[in-house]
Amino acid sequence: PKVMIEQLDVTDVGQIRKLAARYKGVPIDVLFNNAGWLGTPIEKQQLGNFDQELFSEVMNTNVFGPLKLSEAFLPNVEASQQKKIIGMTSGLGSLTLMGRMSRFYYYQMSKAAMNMGMRALRNDVMGRGVIVALLHPGWIKTEMAGDVADLDPPAAAADNIKVIKGLTMAD
Repeated sequence: PKVMIEQLDVTDVGQIRKLAARYKGVPIDVLFNNAGWLGTPIEKQQLGNFDQELFSEVMNTNVFGPLKLSEAFLPNVEASQQKKIIGMTSGLGSLTLMGRMSRFYYYQMSKAAMNMGMRALRNDVMGRGVIVALLHPGWIKTEMAGDVADLDPPAAAADNIKVIKGLTMAD
């Protein structure tokens, strides 16, 4: 009952500022950065067809957006009890886990960059008692993954909530 979901274009700094102004002074226990975009058409992020405009759009959505949102709502998170900022990531952003996949250049690069950005943010705010964590939710049946995924959204959400509740500064 205390969950607030806001829809906005995370690449639009004006929308982020407007939303932050609306919530000024409201403590936010968990800021959950869930925006992400695979980047379509996929062919424009594959060798031989690289498209600079698509690259910029994916990076703005998956890297800049979560960082700007975290920056804008940091005072709200600091004023809360739990003080958590979560970045939704993907195994495709892991240099170790990605294996030999090369189909989604921009998406993979953007998630790796977001991972680094969130780690840098963590270093800046840990002295303030704010926990910044990356969460890979698993392979969930979403519009992006389709039926090839193995997790239903409600089960995945329950698992992720459990992980978020248990996060500490050590994480």
